Amino acid sequence: MPLVSVLTTCYKRADLLPDTIRSVLASSWEDFEYIIVDDASPDDSFKIALDAAQRDKRVKAYRNDVNLGDYPNRNKAVSLATGKYIKFVDHDDMIYSHGLRVFVESMEKFPTAGFGLSADGDGAHPYPDLLQPNESFHKHYFERELFGRAPGSAIVRLDAFRAVGGFSGRRFIGDAELWFKLAARFPLVRLVRDLTWDRSTGDEKESVMEARNSNNQEVRIQFTFDRILENQFLSSQEKELVIKQYKKELLKAALYKSYKQRSVYPLSHTLSLIKKARLNAGAGA
Repeated sequence: MPLVSVLTTCYKRADLLPDTIRSVLASSWEDFEYIIVDDASPDDSFKIALDAAQRDKRVKAYRNDVNLGDYPNRNKAVSLATGKYIKFVDHDDMIYSHGLRVFVESMEKFPTAGFGLSADGDGAHPYPDLLQPNESFHKHYFERELFGRAPGSAIVRLDAFRAVGGFSGRRFIGDAELWFKLAARFPLVRLVRDLTWDRSTGDEKESVMEARNSNNQEVRIQFTFDRILENQFLSSQEKELVIKQYKKELLKAALYKSYKQRSVYPLSHTLSLIKKARLNAGAGA
């Protein structure tokens, strides 16, 4: 059984998938299986994956009969994994030759860790280091944001992923939601940054524009309020401090948008979303 399962979920990326595959196979860490799951792409993505599987026995290529979508396909890929750890490398990204070794060896240093995130250093400790759940949430809320990371920045112990139920599939919060669930139950390893190359494509721009629309803004604000108010590691006073700072950041951004648009709507709309989120979270007006 390999120590780590590298997972690439793919949809309609025949143009970039070869680079992704080459980067994984060039890893200095060689004890891995590489699972590629094509999500019923209309292009040659699956053919490219199948060709790679014929050339290298570590590669396993699968194709869904119907399109599952991003998060369900990620869960599908995990269901096929046999390694101790899972490591996503997305279909438009690349991992540096040393990256997989750093991810795996960092996790192996801390047997109790459930997952690791590649993040900016904080100047206090060299990486990798281990944070217990209480430390992770206090770092995230009071020192340096930890959980705003894409799947490519993470490595997860397979049994920990399964223990929290994997990705829920909720758009725009699915990554962070998983990190919050894992951090509440398992210690976190912080790893050095720049282990992968996240390619900038038109997909990211489209996702950002979609995330800015009203309904998605409401989902993200509600998610943030819920995570704060339900957090078992923060005192009531700490929760109020975090909420106050979060509201301040939201209103500052909304005020700037109102100024740029010469309209009070962004500000008034954000105020209404904050009030609604607070009420829905059961904390009063």
